[in-house]
Amino acid sequence: MPLEPGNLLQNRYRILEVLGHGGMGSIYHAVDEVLQVEVAIKENLFASPEYAEQFRQEARLLATLRHPNLPRVTDYFVIEGQGQYLIMDYIPGIDLKDRIDREGALPLHEVLTIAMALCEALEHLHGQQPPIIHRDVKPANVRITPEGQVYLVDFGLAKLGGADQRTLTGAQAVTPGFSSPEQYGTSGHTDARSDLYSLAATLYMALTGVTPEDAFERLMGTHSLTPIRELRPEVPPQLAAIIEQALALQREERPPSVRVFKEQLLALNLLPNQEALAQEHRWLLQPSTAQWRTSEEGNSSPEPDAFPPNGKTLAPQAQPSTQPQMPKRRGKGRLVLSGLLVLTALLILAVGALAHPVLRAQLDQAVPALGTVEALPQAQAPLATAQMWLYGLPWQPTTAPLPVVSPTASPAPPSPTLAAALRATASPTFTTTAPPTLSPTATPTALPSPTPSATAVLVTQFTLTPVAQPTPFGQSGAIAFASTRSGLAQIWLYDIANQTFRPLTNEPDGACQPAWSPDGQRLAFITPCTRNQVRYENARIMLLDLQSGTMEVLVPPSQGDYDPAWSPDGNFLAFTSLRDGHPQIYLYNLKTQSLTNLSQNAYDDFMPAWSPDGAQLAFISTRQGVYRIYLMPPSGQPQQGFSRSGNKRNLHPTWSPDGVYLLYSQTPSQGIPMLVSAPLAEQGLVEHSLNPALGIAMADPAYSPDGRWLAVEGWQGAEAHDLYLLSSNGQTLRQITADEALDFDPAWRPKPTP
Repeated sequence: MPLEPGNLLQNRYRILEVLGHGGMGSIYHAVDEVLQVEVAIKENLFASPEYAEQFRQEARLLATLRHPNLPRVTDYFVIEGQGQYLIMDYIPGIDLKDRIDREGALPLHEVLTIAMALCEALEHLHGQQPPIIHRDVKPANVRITPEGQVYLVDFGLAKLGGADQRTLTGAQAVTPGFSSPEQYGTSGHTDARSDLYSLAATLYMALTGVTPEDAFERLMGTHSLTPIRELRPEVPPQLAAIIEQALALQREERPPSVRVFKEQLLALNLLPNQEALAQEHRWLLQPSTAQWRTSEEGNSSPEPDAFPPNGKTLAPQAQPSTQPQMPKRRGKGRLVLSGLLVLTALLILAVGALAHPVLRAQLDQAVPALGTVEALPQAQAPLATAQMWLYGLPWQPTTAPLPVVSPTASPAPPSPTLAAALRATASPTFTTTAPPTLSPTATPTALPSPTPSATAVLVTQFTLTPVAQPTPFGQSGAIAFASTRSGLAQIWLYDIANQTFRPLTNEPDGACQPAWSPDGQRLAFITPCTRNQVRYENARIMLLDLQSGTMEVLVPPSQGDYDPAWSPDGNFLAFTSLRDGHPQIYLYNLKTQSLTNLSQNAYDDFMPAWSPDGAQLAFISTRQGVYRIYLMPPSGQPQQGFSRSGNKRNLHPTWSPDGVYLLYSQTPSQGIPMLVSAPLAEQGLVEHSLNPALGIAMADPAYSPDGRWLAVEGWQGAEAHDLYLLSSNGQTLRQITADEALDFDPAWRPKPTP
């Protein structure tokens, strides 16, 4: 019976997802709950006694293998009436077939690097006693990690080379284009030269982007092998000849072993520093290449809005050039050439414009300077001397009050004639009160006291004069964030158009983690908070109503509640809680005031983030030893792994407004945090870096409502953490705070609705 995500196998291996199906069983991605590591599980449901015995023998031998380009086999067991199971290392990353399907032919040096790694893996297999013949070498079984390590995986068809060299019944299978003629049963038994044929076919596809003609069809005379240089003329003739010789239909015409084949490739001396690499046996792709961060896939976002005046931008720094990749389709080269000609013409025009004094002056006025870091003016207005508050909205006579953003005409900011508000005393039992009706006079109106322990709150009346306003930046021109600029961390609001800052909280123990309700009228946050952390002991989630100015405890307090996240319909709040002694994700029904533990005490889970349609929650979990991203529905089950980032630490997941991408911050084992965008459709196998400027660490991204911009926390070295605006395609970066304070937890305000 097939296993399903969530099943526990052998009281140890928790199934996370199905990686693939075959005629003899499936391959699963699972976590070893004893050692807390990821594993791959190979299943054999073939009930033949002969094949079951061969599977057992292979498991024992494979368990002895230790090679940097082969996954380890760590366990083997039989469940009577169900099947046999082989437990192997789980290799994160992407397979070579998927990459070729997306990018076409690969750069020459990458193909040769992959060839060296696979040759050494096969040499190790063929050198065992008895030899192990893989028999299923193909691009889909070549796995490349985000760090650039190449692995040959899937021993499902492996054969032990005994004295009679026969294959036991049940293990026969072929892959058209990659299986040797002898695997079709046309020319005797398989041996090491059969693997060599499949390796050459794999390299053929990597060089050309095309699957070679099938061996059986070539034997029948219906097809012949297309020469490599006919598909890709720039491939060196000697390299093409070596690979084509290994694709000979007769085994005797191929190189006698993988070792000889590897020596032939090395003799071409096409790889830099290949002697040192061969001595160290370290054939690695560049990490930037291995993570598939192609500019074509990463820059599909629409052009962002123009920056507001007096902005500061950072131009993306040039990345080291790499060998150009072969296109998937012929004719694309003409488009590239045309583009270069157009670019050259534009450069000529630009130089001419810069040389002309009048045009140069117009350009200086129209285009902001790029590549410089300038401090923005801090338009923060001081609080009134009496420190009078409408809770969260201090009286600031020289600064416009909280704007009401709208894409159409809306009233102008009111002109205050009187303001008096006393901050309510701290109480965990505040209730939300309705805002008073505005009148054209300036008569103070007392709001109902939320509890007997709270003092009266006065609200000023204003005269409103309607004027037209432009569409707000990012569709909503306000960003809430946490900052230590006033001492303790508090929630502040940044008005992008006016470049003004105003505090929203004045909590005696600090406040952070602002989270807007979908209507943009209420703000959840946590207190106490003294600094940016992953875990907040004894924190409670509060709710600030920006219309009435009232505040209340939103979730019944516990040992610590934090990471608030509103559901898109505003009816639920997902959050992290320590009420069970360790981080768990809870769901709070705002209508029924009921709590549900979605994590069910299985693992440490935190940082929930709703998908735009409310159908899924992304969250962080330590169930695999490092911080990884998982997905689950609001019911809590099933839970499925998403990120496959090796030993990198992932935090702060957020969804693009269209639900197509998951964006998160990622920290490698050695390096600074960066932003990573992963398409949902690729299930975490593809990641794109969005850091446009080298040396600037970035974390905690928040999308603008229109999806064109990101508000992020950024810093350089030991400098203070500031807020930046980053276009969602990663091409434009602008710093919006520049002081010695720590600014973090940005939350872009949704377009307010009544």
